[in-house]
Amino acid sequence: MRISTCALGKGITATLIATTVSAVQAQAQKAADIVPGAYIVEFGDLAAGSTAFYSNLSNSNISAVPRLRLKHELFNGVSFRVSGPLDNESTMETIFNMSMVSNIWPMRLYSRLATVRSSSGTSDPSFLRKREEVDTYSTHVMGGVDKLHAQGLTGDGIFIGVIDSGVDCNHPALGGGFGPGFKDVTGADLVGNDYDGGTVPVPDDFPLDCLGHGTHVTGILAADANPYGFIGVAPNATLEIASDGCEPLPDSTPDLSEYIVLVRRGICTFELKANNIAAKGAKRVIFYNNIPSTPVATLAFFGGGLPIPAGMTTDAQGASWIAALSAGSNVTVRLSSSDVAPVIFDAKANTLTAGKMSIFSTWGPTYEGWIKPEVAAPGGYVLSTLPLNQGGYAVESGTSMAAPYISGVVALLMQKRGKKFATENIVNLLASTAKPVNFNDGSESSPLLAPVIQQGGGLVNAYQAVNTGTLVKLDNIALNDTDNFKAVHKINIKNIGSLPQTYTFGHLVAATAYTFTPVTLFPKSFSPDLSSTGATVSFSSSSITIKPDSSTDLVATFVPPAGLDASILPVYGGYVTITGSNGDILQVPYSGIAGSLVSTKLMNTDSGYPLQYSSEDINEPSVNGTVYSLSNPTVTPIVFYSLVMGTRMLKIEVVSLSDKGKQNVIGAVRNTPLLTLPRGDGNPIMWDMTVGGQKVVPGTYLLRLSVLRILGNVKKDWEVYDLPTMVIGA
Repeated sequence: MRISTCALGKGITATLIATTVSAVQAQAQKAADIVPGAYIVEFGDLAAGSTAFYSNLSNSNISAVPRLRLKHELFNGVSFRVSGPLDNESTMETIFNMSMVSNIWPMRLYSRLATVRSSSGTSDPSFLRKREEVDTYSTHVMGGVDKLHAQGLTGDGIFIGVIDSGVDCNHPALGGGFGPGFKDVTGADLVGNDYDGGTVPVPDDFPLDCLGHGTHVTGILAADANPYGFIGVAPNATLEIASDGCEPLPDSTPDLSEYIVLVRRGICTFELKANNIAAKGAKRVIFYNNIPSTPVATLAFFGGGLPIPAGMTTDAQGASWIAALSAGSNVTVRLSSSDVAPVIFDAKANTLTAGKMSIFSTWGPTYEGWIKPEVAAPGGYVLSTLPLNQGGYAVESGTSMAAPYISGVVALLMQKRGKKFATENIVNLLASTAKPVNFNDGSESSPLLAPVIQQGGGLVNAYQAVNTGTLVKLDNIALNDTDNFKAVHKINIKNIGSLPQTYTFGHLVAATAYTFTPVTLFPKSFSPDLSSTGATVSFSSSSITIKPDSSTDLVATFVPPAGLDASILPVYGGYVTITGSNGDILQVPYSGIAGSLVSTKLMNTDSGYPLQYSSEDINEPSVNGTVYSLSNPTVTPIVFYSLVMGTRMLKIEVVSLSDKGKQNVIGAVRNTPLLTLPRGDGNPIMWDMTVGGQKVVPGTYLLRLSVLRILGNVKKDWEVYDLPTMVIGA
């Protein structure tokens, strides 16, 4: 099944709130915007209908425009948009109190996860000859998929649904068509080609891919054999250096218009480098590949987006030119026209980062301390399909590449073990049979295993997941933070083989990652500070023998690590190893937080937040006694906040001070509270001097901003900030 949005600049996705380091800067982790007046409601009864619900809304003087009817055996509800000047909190409360409603959520707008296109191109014969010299199945070898293909497992009989930007169904590697008899048998565009995230969806029947993301994902999942020598996982299933040009060039840079600029490849995009160089007058650029084990490609393989002509050469050639320039020589380069120059692709084995976690991959855990991700898969420099009008094929990187890989593995697993194999058992198998890998910071590998909160169980081992004779009915163990530490855990081990097995147990310590540094409130971006100090584990038995189709509990008792600085939230972890007499080797990842989450500060007070300004003067923060007038609604107070850690709820209450100095909470600012905000979030919130849609009476007021602490009790665990008082006149 194919579900598409051609304008996937914004889309629906699931978010994971992280409590520790991330590969991206905090500014990129903004909360998704709330769509004003838009909600998703779940009905308590699977048989409930939408007509009665909208009638109830009308009877409550709430005018709503339906968006989608959401009916499934697992979820029955609707999405809609409310019209009129209604207060977000009171509207949600009114709807939630309806007897047929079990849950309500404000609708949010989420940015699509970014991918990095390293290169794209077409099937030029000279390119193909070069590609045949390298192992184009490297991702399958990494994940054990090649062995399953050798066993004849290719996803036959498995139906896979993809929610993405659509697909180029005419691509020969993706079946060459759409509908019965093709690889893409059915699907729809749920929103239409002009959808921008805020407009009303206009569905149609054909999931055309205008973006390319969905086509690339589909190729990873299910591409057929093609001239580039790769196939999908389930083909039969229905570092920052200024001289790299990554930063704008300094003002002292001379006019570059008469030069060909030589730039090392580095780690940021070719487009960013070229834009920075072009800003200084450059008209041509040559990149030299200073990163070992990564491809060298001609301009035709870069794809679009470069503002000036560009080429690429090897590290050795670049070093030779630099040596000549350093010696005072002039270097003259003659560039052939792209019409006659051969297309080449010099691919080498990646010995630097292959098989290790990508630096851009998002880390866990959740704010509840749960381990995320559960498992890792190849997602860096992945060759797959692209819409034919964009070149047909491309090398891209991102967690978007790892996700379809895992989906394909699940298809192979279901083909072998059956479609009714329980979902939780699939997750358990993937996590427990994965291979933990060592930490890599993008330039070198560490002797320490990568933190569990970065890799989960480790690199997926599809062959072991499909063929293991052991099922561990647990995908991970959450030890929680210090306040809620749980030492004793049961691990259920089931022998799903045909012979008795004897199991022995062990322990692997993974790196501990510090969330903060001692000198800043903000969580540290990649690469984190690591420690080899870990927990210890003891077991209820040194070995257990289990008969076929039987299970036994192993009791593991954990002791948290000592000597870690709890004030900067160390997150530790490791693996309980389970070794079977038949050769099965499984690992159960565990993780804990050596500090108190509820005591962790959320607001960026180091920078003075929260702050209040007048819309008339946003250069200076407001002071006590600032005057506003109800007759001039264009001048209002604005609150700015900045979170260093996420929160389940941020509320701004209106407090009246007019009753002999007493503080009386009379309501909330429109469109608050805000829910599930990630760290790094910070947005202006304007108060229109109303409560519940009605203007307040003249008097003295203040706004009280409160954020719910991590794991906090909603009745008591708040960080509370009273903003400057204001006088509101008629």
